[in-house]
Amino acid sequence: MKAYKIVVIGDKGVGKTSIISKYLDNQVSRRATIGVDFRSIALENGKELVIWDIGGQERFTSVAKAYLTGAKLSVLVYDVNSPESLSRVKKWAELLVKANNGSEISGILVGNKIDLGKKIDPEKINEFMQSCPVKILYHIETSAVTGERIKDLFKKIRDFFANSK
Repeated sequence: MKAYKIVVIGDKGVGKTSIISKYLDNQVSRRATIGVDFRSIALENGKELVIWDIGGQERFTSVAKAYLTGAKLSVLVYDVNSPESLSRVKKWAELLVKANNGSEISGILVGNKIDLGKKIDPEKINEFMQSCPVKILYHIETSAVTGERIKDLFKKIRDFFANSK
């Protein structure tokens, strides 16, 4: 079975673990990821997606580099109510590219917590996507609490790997 590594990165509290848990277990996680966690999804074509959930606490950034190596796709998560989380996700993207020796990494930008409203100007999101060191393929806004657009996100992830060798 061919396995593909996906890294889910962003600040603490933006909902990275909850997004994964909502999709795989239909529940929201209320626990912080300590260091790293990973889950797998088997695809129909004998491929496997291994989702690495990287803890967003500042103290884990030094060890995160080792876990980011070899990523084939990144999911960059920010909180739609926190402009700071969008600007800090760029630092995670820079760390990801550095961990992969400057290789181009594709990514999906995910604005989570839309059930709580939105406080980020769409122009700031467009600026981020243009300047991000990761090649942003899609921007999607989700709610891990309500499940809104979570399946759409994972369909985009599955589609990305559908024709990969």
